Amino acid sequence: MQPSVKTLLDFHGTSNFGGRENLNLQQAQARLAYLALDIAEQKDLAAEVISEIAKGNDRFERALCCLACFLPGSLALFHEELVDRRILYPGVIFYGATSAISRKIIPVCDQSEYCNHALVALAWIGDDIVQSAFSKWRKNLPSWDLYIPPHQYAEEAGWELTTRGRRRDLFHSVAFPLIPPGEASRIDDAVSIGMECEETCRWCKRKLVGLFEIGAIEKIFPGQGEGPVRVVTCHVCTCFGPLFMKYGPTGEAQWHEKNVKPSYLPSDSLAWDPFPRSPLVMTKEKRHFLEGANWSMLPGVAFSQVGGLPTWIQDAGFPACPDCSQKMLFIGQISNEDFMEYGEGIYYAFHCPTCNVTATSYQQT
Repeated sequence: MQPSVKTLLDFHGTSNFGGRENLNLQQAQARLAYLALDIAEQKDLAAEVISEIAKGNDRFERALCCLACFLPGSLALFHEELVDRRILYPGVIFYGATSAISRKIIPVCDQSEYCNHALVALAWIGDDIVQSAFSKWRKNLPSWDLYIPPHQYAEEAGWELTTRGRRRDLFHSVAFPLIPPGEASRIDDAVSIGMECEETCRWCKRKLVGLFEIGAIEKIFPGQGEGPVRVVTCHVCTCFGPLFMKYGPTGEAQWHEKNVKPSYLPSDSLAWDPFPRSPLVMTKEKRHFLEGANWSMLPGVAFSQVGGLPTWIQDAGFPACPDCSQKMLFIGQISNEDFMEYGEGIYYAFHCPTCNVTATSYQQT
């Protein structure tokens, strides 16, 4: 066994790192070790991990996720074996799989113990075969025991099935990490984070905050509108439900009249700490959008980013635009862990370029 492979197997096999500081260090080192693997090492690690999972060592599912997200394409040779062994979790391991794999997974959906994971795996493939299957199941709902219709699983992989039965991506394929100012070597000032606003929240009366203020969105996401976009929100109230704003051609933001007040809001919201000004900055260094695709399984990742895929802590939750009812496109996210000691939770930002509407939401464990 190659030393790099053994190192990563030991990392995933360790249940206690003796403290938060060492845990963070080991996670950061593991991420770098993954990114440094050559093709032979990737294959060796994948084979070892699949063998361990087949023995019942579910802890090594994290290694499969790391291979899929840090090294996209590294599991391509193993997709057929994974299906045969019914190793379908996490679904992202099937990203980029061929149509032959789609056809192989579809019948597995009829096996109740695997149905949920099979649908998520299909969503991550998302090819014409999957789109056709999801469209068929939307018209004729199978008798599976599910909480949501099968076609809605697509959102777990960042897309939706249109009324015409085709795929519509809800994310951007480019991702720019957000990191503390002192750590950035190549800063892109096209985006500002945490800018205080003069407007106040209609529900709790706090001052609103510019969670993301983008000077010219077309320079970051070509084809997704023009001019400035201000994602303004109340960083307290949006923790309890989505909050929508309309933005104008010069960046002005107004409270959307279709906002629905959450059934619960804290009575002490005015006592909450203000959202910090410029806690993070956007770098010019791009990363693959899969690098932030899984919150619980990817070590050493700073999940704050502009673009890319949302890192859902709970289930996927793309809001629908209150004006046109279409699912809104993901702009970026801010993880409290990236600038607060013992911070948790992620703020998500979305926009509808057709209606000039933004939305924010929040998830935590």
